[in-house]
Amino acid sequence: MLGLMDKWQVHGTAVSLIEAGEVVLEQGYGWADTEASLPALPTTVFQVASISKAVSAAVALRLVQEGLLDLDVPISGYLTRWQLPESEFDSDEVTLRRVLSHTAGLSVPGYMGFPPDQPAQSLEASLISAADAGGQPLTVMLPPGKQWAYSGGGFTLMQLVIEEVTGRPFADVARTKILAPLGMDLSSFGDHPRLRGHKARAYTAQGQAVLEHHFTALAAAGLWATAGDIARFASGLMRVLEDSAGTQERAQRFLGKPLVQDMFSVQPNADSGLVFAGSRWGLGMGLLQLSGQEGLLGFHPGDNPPAWHALLALLPEQQKGFVVLTNGEHGEALAMDAFCLWIKAVRLEKPAACPAD
Repeated sequence: MLGLMDKWQVHGTAVSLIEAGEVVLEQGYGWADTEASLPALPTTVFQVASISKAVSAAVALRLVQEGLLDLDVPISGYLTRWQLPESEFDSDEVTLRRVLSHTAGLSVPGYMGFPPDQPAQSLEASLISAADAGGQPLTVMLPPGKQWAYSGGGFTLMQLVIEEVTGRPFADVARTKILAPLGMDLSSFGDHPRLRGHKARAYTAQGQAVLEHHFTALAAAGLWATAGDIARFASGLMRVLEDSAGTQERAQRFLGKPLVQDMFSVQPNADSGLVFAGSRWGLGMGLLQLSGQEGLLGFHPGDNPPAWHALLALLPEQQKGFVVLTNGEHGEALAMDAFCLWIKAVRLEKPAACPAD
């Protein structure tokens, strides 16, 4: 890791590994905060960017499990505070399943967030015109269900739906339904007092500190977490799939096996090619079928430009997983290099994104 950090001029990273369904390594490297001389530790929290979507998808599925949401009904039926604007496409075809698999035909790929001196928009204002996404409105821009188009805006719509059906802020619902049951104690959608003293700062390749942005779009991009906490999330998913002893009790606190299987099942017309050539999409999770008997790779990248970059990867059939979080401008390249080293270490054929050697 230190060699990769030097290669890509990244100041701080954190890594976590899962073996046999259990988190076996949590390690920090380099600096969380160079000005304060704070090292990156297992307890250092990073912005995990779009890995937020995988976790927030689990929040929505937990509400499906509880009967508050349905994957396959018009999402508009849950909304009172805002509605999708009219377009040439039928908004009743926008469902939670399609939102989670990026096949709902929605706009707004991603968000930049707001600097410290600028208040975040309300959810409704962001959906009408996202100030941190070039003023884009959330609209149905493609026929729902027909093709894959990455939409952070869809997850902001889901965030509103969750607040509508629960009557509670999204961050609070996420804490009680997913983060707390999985022991993700140093994780929060948005800032929280529990993070104080643990947060990393982000840096350009030249070592300039980047202002910490905050988000209206918490479900899409606003999760702070340690590498170990993201690994605990992945471990929770894989242990449910394993259906080992205690799964029923775990399902009552987290998610049942059918819904986790849905997360790792390719959804209709969800061919994406994101990160890995040939990848497709489940519910909140990227999927790549590996060759031979190597099984399925589940993954999600996380990139909040310019300097927060992360990658989650897991092999459900082998109960193995890998998480890398970075606070550097070139962290995306570092994360892929680190992923390729992990794939080599678990003796799998490398995806095309990894060098042959």
